[in-house]
Amino acid sequence: MILLVVYSSRAYIRTLDWKNNETFLLSTISTSSNELYKGSRMLDFTNVVNNTQDIRTKAKEYLYEAMLRFKHEIKKHPHEPLISKAYGLDLNSILFKIAYSLCYDMFKSNEISKSECLEFFKPYVRYIDSFDPWTLELYANLLIENNQLNEGKKIFLYAHKKYPTSPFILVSLIRFERDIERNLKEAKKYIDIARRLYPYSKDILFEA
Repeated sequence: MILLVVYSSRAYIRTLDWKNNETFLLSTISTSSNELYKGSRMLDFTNVVNNTQDIRTKAKEYLYEAMLRFKHEIKKHPHEPLISKAYGLDLNSILFKIAYSLCYDMFKSNEISKSECLEFFKPYVRYIDSFDPWTLELYANLLIENNQLNEGKKIFLYAHKKYPTSPFILVSLIRFERDIERNLKEAKKYIDIARRLYPYSKDILFEA
């Protein structure tokens, strides 16, 4: 009898979970024990549904929890394998990406300005030596969005020096030189490098 009640209750709850696409997806996300996954997926979810304020609030709570956890992990594990950094899976890069997700969401919702968004990042920039190329690109673009063009270019050049074969860093440099600095000679230099490395890349060919 007890088992019947337990299974009947679970079936009823599951029926509610399957009420519509929104409840089904949120139920699936919430079963994860990973705060970063839950927060990130919930923020993604707000891009495709209406009445998302409660979901956004919950997503941000999960991301702040993840941020605290990763800060604690960084103190416990200051030295990480190089392979983790190469793929952007080191703790510092992940922490920066959490900050970026929070910042971008607040900016998109008009809760903070571009300059406040940049200020939000400052505590994490001291980890720049461990940033993967994707994170460096995010930071450079944020600087450029705040009209700090020279600083943004420095980050792109630093990223290119550190990751000389990164295709999207090369694309970013091509666009920066061509569209912002109007320096076609420099843009062509990076196009030539990119085409030599990735002759069949549609992204590179499109920029060329």
